Amino acid sequence: MTRSVLPPPPPSFCSGLPGAIAPVGNFDPLGFLDGADENQCKRYREAELTHGRVSMLAVLGFLIGEKVEGSR
Repeated sequence: MTRSVLPPPPPSFCSGLPGAIAPVGNFDPLGFLDGADENQCKRYREAELTHGRVSMLAVLGFLIGEKVEGSR
């Protein structure tokens, strides 16, 4: 039994981002980047990083608040 290897996804302005893998191509199940230009892609990437960092700080604040006596 032979396995065929799929070619990598075609290069585009977002192909270097995490989520671009050979079997499925660029991972965008909701189609946010359909018809988006390069600036829109960069804006989405920046917003994703910002929201991820804010959520990490929120979790840290929650954990510290649970550990500190008298904070409730």
